[in-house]
Amino acid sequence: MLKNSFSTVNGIQLSYFDSGIPEGSAQYVTIFAIHGICFARPVFKGIMALAPTANIRLVAINRRGYLGSTPYTFDELEAFQRDDTAKEAFVRSRGLEMALFVDQFIQEHQLPPISVDGKAGWVAVLGWSMGSSFALCAVAHSDALPPESSARLQSHLRTLILLDPPAVPLGMSHKIAPWSPQLDTTISKKEGVAFSTFLLTAYFKHGDLSSRKEEELSRFVPSKYRPASIYDMSDADLESMLQAELADISSPDMQYFLTCGPQLPASYRKACYDPQVRSSFPRLKVWEICGEATLSHCWVAYWAIEDDNTTHGGDMVHFKVIDRANHFMHWDDPENTVQVLIGVIA
Repeated sequence: MLKNSFSTVNGIQLSYFDSGIPEGSAQYVTIFAIHGICFARPVFKGIMALAPTANIRLVAINRRGYLGSTPYTFDELEAFQRDDTAKEAFVRSRGLEMALFVDQFIQEHQLPPISVDGKAGWVAVLGWSMGSSFALCAVAHSDALPPESSARLQSHLRTLILLDPPAVPLGMSHKIAPWSPQLDTTISKKEGVAFSTFLLTAYFKHGDLSSRKEEELSRFVPSKYRPASIYDMSDADLESMLQAELADISSPDMQYFLTCGPQLPASYRKACYDPQVRSSFPRLKVWEICGEATLSHCWVAYWAIEDDNTTHGGDMVHFKVIDRANHFMHWDDPENTVQVLIGVIA
């Protein structure tokens, strides 16, 4: 049974699960995992159970508004209705919350720094799905941290993992207008949210992915070769991790990427390509990981990041496609996902 723990920074409480120090290990890697929309930290429980045997300490964080973590205030949510300056402040604050959490965890748990040979001891930040935006913001806005916190993060952070991010939360556009059940007014709110969670967990059989054309992507009809992950979840699993109301269009998560369009790509570009940020994290490697059978939105992001990486001379972002994996690769196939993570942080 995972123990619910809490960390409070600047009056903000974030709840988390911690897999603990791998037995007998003095030098291990700590991965801070940030969940996506409506599925909270228990979505990582499969890879969390396997982490210690892989010499990984996995810390799964509940973002603001999710069970155990501080809800957003009315004044904070007002940013969505205000100007670009207010929205930029909101986005920056989300990154600082995550960065300060990592910094405080490093101090409280005396995490090992990167070893002299660079082969052991460090931290990684993993953002899954919409959580990728928060992970990027943590790196992009680390220059706004207190100097001692910034220095600690720079001495520990080595890997930034974007696990199957969709395009929209990164502020990327689609050639073909995306469709979402929550935005379809012909569907009731309740069914729109239920349909959305089904699609999030489905498997898709895309066309010729080597063409890099959106027209080749299956957007609405899942493949029949494997049922959606949600059908493999018990009622207890769903109760522990799914906060379906946060998939509604009026929720903070939805408003975050529907109204902060200009601010989100700025954080992505700064974290991945800004010379000053990258010089502050000289050992940082950024990984973009995509499931072959994932959502069309995630393939759009994958190709866009590939193009941006090429534009910036290459080798700024590294890429990995997991065969036959869907958006819930860490739930349906935790063993393989852990092996991929081992390769990424090696």
